[in-house]
Amino acid sequence: MHSLTPALDFWGLLITTKRAIAYAGAAVLAGVSFCGLLWLIPIFVWFQKPIYRTSSCPRCGSKDFRPSLVATSVDRIRVFFGIYPFRCRGCTRRFVGRIKGWFEKPEQSPQRSPAEG
Repeated sequence: MHSLTPALDFWGLLITTKRAIAYAGAAVLAGVSFCGLLWLIPIFVWFQKPIYRTSSCPRCGSKDFRPSLVATSVDRIRVFFGIYPFRCRGCTRRFVGRIKGWFEKPEQSPQRSPAEG
């Protein structure tokens, strides 16, 4: 039985040309999306020391920096993953860093005894 549309043979699977183009387009879209996600979330920051331990600008080494404003949706996504923006006052470069380490417990407030209450 012959089909009306030409078929391509990939590893023993017969697929139409339109379907092959659709699969190729989906693969390219998935690759571009993955690269875009990697750009949004700088994974290298997770492997650096938290900012309070390094406490210096990665460009000029200045210890005079401040938290920067969370201005864009990219910043909001980064903050969701624990990566915060900072700005160096020396070279005015904006950079990202972690505030807490992955395995560090959050600081707990001092417990008050019932007698103090």
